[in-house]
Amino acid sequence: MLERLRESLKRRSERQRDRRFLEATMAASALVAYADGQVDFTERMRLDQILDQLHQLRAFDVREAIEHFNKVIDDLKADPEDGHARALDAVEAFAGDKDSARLMVRVACHLCVADGEFTEAEQEQVAELCLQLDIRPEDCDLEEIIRAGKEQR
Repeated sequence: MLERLRESLKRRSERQRDRRFLEATMAASALVAYADGQVDFTERMRLDQILDQLHQLRAFDVREAIEHFNKVIDDLKADPEDGHARALDAVEAFAGDKDSARLMVRVACHLCVADGEFTEAEQEQVAELCLQLDIRPEDCDLEEIIRAGKEQR
């Protein structure tokens, strides 16, 4: 009985951590996608694809992730400074976890190159995320992501 309780608590703890990762990843993705002042249809379609394929986020309903992404976008539109700060707070929780931080930045970059462009504003936002997460942009395979995004267009 104690073992079942321990396993239940472990699963709950993992799910809670995954929720924080989901929210941070959606916040990072929203920051980068909205850096140029818009989130277009191709970026939203790519978000659906990413959510469908990313193992770390499969525990959640895709709609839940999209709702969180949309909430961050709405916050950025309503009050850019406060929305930006709250999104960065969610991201910063993973500053000590290099693997999660790199994955988060990679997801955001895959999303923003969906339209075939990696604008200067998006690049600056990625640089800010990397600084916040204490990782180097080159450790996130950004060149490969940009090249793949251009090839898909």
